[in-house]
Amino acid sequence: MTVNLSALAGAGQQFFNDSGVPLAGGKLYSYAAGTTTPQTTYTSASGATAHSNPIVLNSAGRVATGEIWLTAGSNYKFALYTSADVLITTWDNITGINGTGIASNAINVQYDPAGTGAVATTVQAKLRETVSVKDFGATGNGTTDDTAAIQLALNSGAKKIYAPAGTYKILGTLTIPTGVNLGGDGPEQTIFDGSTTTYAALTSGQHIRTAEGSYTALPALSGNVVKGATTLTFASAPSLQVNDVFLIYNPTDYSYSGWRAEYRAGEYLRVASVSGSVVTLQGTLADSYTSAAVSLYRYDGMTTCTLSNFKLIGLNDLSNAVFGLNLISCVDSLVENVKVTNCSYTSIGTQRCFNISLTNCTATENFANSSFVGEYGLAIGNSHIVHVIGGYYSAHRHGITTGGGSSLGCVTNRYVVIDGAHVTGSNASQMMDFHGNTEYSTVSNCTIDGGVVGGGDYILITSNQIRANTANGQVAIYMAEMRGLNVTISNNIIENPNASTANVRGAFIDFGGNNDTITTSTYKGGTINIFNNLMTWGLTATADCSTIKIVNRGYAASSPIGVLIKNNRMTMTNDNVYAGYINIDIRSATAAQWNVVNVSENSMGRGGVLLVSNSTAANYSANYLYCHNNVSDGTSVYPIFVTQVKELASIKGNTLSNSEVYAIYFSGVSTSIRCKRVHIMNNTTYDNFISLSGSSVTNADIVCWNASYAVVQSNAGGSFNEYLTVASNASFQLGETITGGTSGSTA
Repeated sequence: MTVNLSALAGAGQQFFNDSGVPLAGGKLYSYAAGTTTPQTTYTSASGATAHSNPIVLNSAGRVATGEIWLTAGSNYKFALYTSADVLITTWDNITGINGTGIASNAINVQYDPAGTGAVATTVQAKLRETVSVKDFGATGNGTTDDTAAIQLALNSGAKKIYAPAGTYKILGTLTIPTGVNLGGDGPEQTIFDGSTTTYAALTSGQHIRTAEGSYTALPALSGNVVKGATTLTFASAPSLQVNDVFLIYNPTDYSYSGWRAEYRAGEYLRVASVSGSVVTLQGTLADSYTSAAVSLYRYDGMTTCTLSNFKLIGLNDLSNAVFGLNLISCVDSLVENVKVTNCSYTSIGTQRCFNISLTNCTATENFANSSFVGEYGLAIGNSHIVHVIGGYYSAHRHGITTGGGSSLGCVTNRYVVIDGAHVTGSNASQMMDFHGNTEYSTVSNCTIDGGVVGGGDYILITSNQIRANTANGQVAIYMAEMRGLNVTISNNIIENPNASTANVRGAFIDFGGNNDTITTSTYKGGTINIFNNLMTWGLTATADCSTIKIVNRGYAASSPIGVLIKNNRMTMTNDNVYAGYINIDIRSATAAQWNVVNVSENSMGRGGVLLVSNSTAANYSANYLYCHNNVSDGTSVYPIFVTQVKELASIKGNTLSNSEVYAIYFSGVSTSIRCKRVHIMNNTTYDNFISLSGSSVTNADIVCWNASYAVVQSNAGGSFNEYLTVASNASFQLGETITGGTSGSTA
């Protein structure tokens, strides 16, 4: 038996009473630490002879044998009494000391935290709150494969895994267990280097991943459920408890929207309480569901983790899709100050996660054109409640994208917030891309160098600085794969540095200028809101173009659709007076007309034009049109051109000048299909008709056709200074009367 000298009364100690008199006949009891269970002490280093318990002190107040020895690895409690069995004091967590005078093991040394109410523990327990990867053999020397050693540390059961500064070569895949916090000394100090591995050595091409969860079937819903519900009733009591995450899933292709088969309806929810078969939710349902169309599952085996302060260098493999950090089935997790570079597919990815945050991270891929479709800095897949705060995201295709897969649990991305990030890249694609399976998501306070794509429904793009590149028709913001039209684009500074070349797409904001964005695949209605944006051309216009273009190419659902464009400022370097359209159009004979179109208080600047029409001729464009208090100065066509409104067209308070033809043009569908009411009032028009080529050309400031009831009044000014465009003005004199038709020098 191994024994160590007691730290209390181990050799020759003398005990006294409170008066300083030797404690003759005193009694020293020994117990297991923290208990009243007697524990044996020994008389010598051999451990052969046990002391009596209690040890009775001699007349000098000393242990008669002179020494007390304790079993190695055991902690003791001692209690000192007088000879009359009156307690004097106790000592707890006493250990033996070895031959060097130091406790033989950290388990035998007490750690006393500071502060009122702090609970003592052992030094061993305190040290094990954090373990180093070097405790398990990792070297961090940049040449030794540290994969196995780091995985041992991750699997050790410790909650905090520390990777000291160094370069750790990882040739395999690291898997993060739940409850683990993996951290280093900073992205440029702690480096995990996987650049020299092979794709075959990685699990599904992943360098660092979390474990994939599983789904356990739950009872069916007892009936249909509607958006906004706070409770769900199951057919029988579900096996759920508070804070569980569970899934509603419709496996039918196109059940979320008609754009892609894998866009399937469903959502992740969290339990607030369970009472029998009724589950109260933390939050509300984001959609409505028919009970017969959906299945429900408890999401098991989710990972909670924190990853911070390290850098990962990935494998640059142009033939295979490599993921750097892949967060799968994560819940309540944080990635902070992590940098991932060089991966051929995705630097940071999320798959079917719930409530995760990425703060001040950097994700850049290899900036090469690989043999597969991809290349993303951050790819958010089928996840709910994802907060991306700050950071830098850059890639060959999209710096940040949402999307996902097609397996069980691959539902719509929801509640994605990207705030304060810098997003850019090296290719001609839009650098931020919300695919059509995204809703209730926000991009705010970001700098986006390369443009934005938005899709899905309930999208907010606000307070960003956005610059277009040369991609996709030179568009700063374009929307695609719209499930619904609940979109707000507000308070942004939007720059397009490209010269305008054609009126094909909206150079600043585009909804379907040359692609299918609003069609029969759009299942829901809503209102497109565009307000308080500053839109600036970087180069001189070289042709008529569109600043904002919104085209309905076939929406036919029952929910109304509308457009609000208000208080935007548009500037063009436009010496040649080219048109910059706000163009709201319908290009399908079966499409539903807009319900309300409101274009008001915009400063459309040089070239500003409002064009509202239905290109399918004998159909309405909108039920109600409000065009109020806009300003346009100089255009090659009509500043306001509105046709085919059904119920009311209200054109009031606009200031329009320097156009080449009419200032305001309105027409109903035809002489037999007229607008019910037209109000053209309180507008100011001046210095228009600057391109007239003869006196026979119509030169009215205001044209109103095909209206059942029209009020045209209180419009100010008119165009007093009219212009004729001729081949040469050499033969004309000031004050001369110009007459004639379309031939001769006087024309």
